Amino acid sequence: MGPRRDARDARPGWGPATAVVETVGFWAAVLLPLCHVPLLLAGLSDGSDAVLLAVLVVLRLVSLAVGHTCNRS
Repeated sequence: MGPRRDARDARPGWGPATAVVETVGFWAAVLLPLCHVPLLLAGLSDGSDAVLLAVLVVLRLVSLAVGHTCNRS
């Protein structure tokens, strides 16, 4: 088996842009759960709080998918 090819290898010239997007995705995935805590401590008093929590969870899942290869060697 040869060396593992990264998806970035197929897009010459996109390396720096891809690295920035992956880094932002990684750090968003790390920091977004901090937004869940105050929301959950205050309680989900109405439907808009539940929608906000669902949106935050979806954003975290997207950021995990985008940033999962950040700084992988």
